[in-house]
Parts: sequence; structure tokens; C-alpha cells
Amino acid sequence: MTLSLSSPVQAGQMVSLNHRYIEAILFVDAPTATADRPVEIRVALRDGRTLVFTAYTPAALIRAMGSASQLSVVDAALMIVLRVTPDAIIDALDQMLVIGIERFGLPV
Repeated sequence: MTLSLSSPVQAGQMVSLNHRYIEAILFVDAPTATADRPVEIRVALRDGRTLVFTAYTPAALIRAMGSASQLSVVDAALMIVLRVTPDAIIDALDQMLVIGIERFGLPV
């Protein structure tokens, strides 16, 4: 599913979807231009559940590990995407839905 947004995603922006299982994605945090910080998102499913995820790009993981000399990154509801965009998030969610999304997200 390709979703084109004419402007960058803003903090607090709700993206409604025409998706079989996903109703909307709320970007709690705005993705940064350099993609070096994690972004909290909330996902509303059509069955009424809402799940929270933290989306990381590879740059955000490197920054988190490098700035604190960490050997690992552990975060509840961790989602790793190439870019924090609706398309990338939908791709990750589609994979989670096949396996069982409740194994990945935190319920709200």
C-alpha cells in the first residue's frame, strides 16, 4: 500500500488508512529529518485494539548505542524501519499482523 503525504509527518498527526486491519497511525513524535531519534507511534486496529510502538531507523539505533556507549538497545514494542514513514510502518505492521501483532506492540 503506497501512501503519499504531501508534507512531512508532524507530531500528533493521525494518518487514516484504507487498510483491511489498520484504521489509523498516530505519530506521537515527529520523525526527524536525520532519522536519528526513535519515534513513538500508536496504531488503531479495525478490531478496536490500539497498540503502541517505538520506531527506530538504523541511524537512530546507531545514535542510541554510540552516544551512551551501549552494547545493546532494548525498548518495549521495538519496530525497526528504514525510514519512519507511513509506508515503512505499514510494511512492518503487515509483517507483524501475519505473525500475531499482539506479540510485538504494547496495548493501550
